[in-house]
Amino acid sequence: MCMAVSKKELQCTIGKNIRDARKACGYTKEFLAEKAEISVEHITQVERGDKMLSIHSLVRMAEALPVSYTHLTLPTNR
Repeated sequence: MCMAVSKKELQCTIGKNIRDARKACGYTKEFLAEKAEISVEHITQVERGDKMLSIHSLVRMAEALPVSYTHLTLPTNR
């Protein structure tokens, strides 16, 4: 079954999941930015749900955290 999700909902889900995973790892935005080779500003915008990551950046972010990229894209029930 395919569920339609708006771009904004997906951005917010990814942002929340990245922030939660980053905090669970004890990483600062600066440390994650260096590890994933993504700017701190971009991470901040993604975590707020204002910007979307490219597929390539999403994979780098998942590797840096380390979680699966699907973990970052699926909604959580917390």
